[in-house]
Amino acid sequence: MFAPRSFQQGSSVSHWDTSLSPDELMEPSATPTSDDRSTVQLLKDIGWRIFEGPGQVAFTANNYNVVEDRRQADIAISRSGGFDGAISVTVTSADITALAGSDYTPVNEIVSWADGEFDIRTVTAPIVDDGLSERPDETVRIILSNPTGSATITGPSSATLTITDPQDDDFLLLIIPAISAAVKTKANAPQ
Repeated sequence: MFAPRSFQQGSSVSHWDTSLSPDELMEPSATPTSDDRSTVQLLKDIGWRIFEGPGQVAFTANNYNVVEDRRQADIAISRSGGFDGAISVTVTSADITALAGSDYTPVNEIVSWADGEFDIRTVTAPIVDDGLSERPDETVRIILSNPTGSATITGPSSATLTITDPQDDDFLLLIIPAISAAVKTKANAPQ
């Protein structure tokens, strides 16, 4: 460890010594030949979780919901556990009770991350607002497949998208004030 005779704020006893060879990432100053093998091993030894390799791809939820008149559903997909190299995954859709072309536009998209990227990606599933009263809710299976760059799919490889009829919202908006008025009338009635 770097432990000079006189204390150096932010560097003493928290970095590798400058005599370490090959140079490491955690030396008091950066060098063009920095290597991270000892640093990574040290961090592992003291309990840090190290994210190495291409990582895993997963849905951020098992179920997604959308009201039909919103006209699109956003499906979030994450990369975690490692960020080495470029990766991609294919996202597709399959009918459960909703029908492709009538209730939603089929999804068939490749989602990619560059080397070092790990942010959440969003795939949009266009929803068809047909104006029909449809009960029960309609469902679509969203599927992850064909990971590239040695990435893996973690968790379920599919999620369910539920399309709710907008008339359900209208029904609740009409009935809640009516119930509220009935409760107030009963509360104010003579006993």
